[in-house]
Amino acid sequence: MTLSPTEAAVMVIDAAGGRITGRTAIQKIIYFGTVRNAVKATYRPHYYGPYSADVSGALQTITSCHFVDEAMDTDDNRKANETFEWKRYSYTLNDEGHKVTEFLKAGSPNDYEEIKKIVDICKKTAKLDPNVLSWAAKVHYIIKQEHRQMTYEEISKIAESLNWKLQEPQITTGVNLLKELSLVTG
Repeated sequence: MTLSPTEAAVMVIDAAGGRITGRTAIQKIIYFGTVRNAVKATYRPHYYGPYSADVSGALQTITSCHFVDEAMDTDDNRKANETFEWKRYSYTLNDEGHKVTEFLKAGSPNDYEEIKKIVDICKKTAKLDPNVLSWAAKVHYIIKQEHRQMTYEEISKIAESLNWKLQEPQITTGVNLLKELSLVTG
């Protein structure tokens, strides 16, 4: 069975310990779940890498159904250095969310294990850093679209055409995570 984006979103938060910070982190973890055939969601290029309206809708669903508590963090130090208003959301499973997760785990234990594996690797390798997850997802998306091995320079050039900035250190970091996730070789 393949998970819906809504099921996957609840499972990702649970697998992360019941709390996760950043919509981008959830988007990218579910992207990796989609690539590994545990989740069915459609992704397209977006500013922070592959983006799914399905996953965005799933986050709205699980907050409006009161399975998770959503909190907005506005970092005043960061705002002072940015030209746009910076905010990040964190998601915490509440009692209802824990019940839903237990139900989903019982019905789809293999899919949950796959999500848990992805989250654990992303925690260990990238500390769930939304930037690192984004770099890895961007690199993977480009390689998948091109259907070939590519140099970092080629990846960077294609990234530019998608309005993504990927430099060699970011590509290297992204590739390291993709290797840990068994999504690239070499």
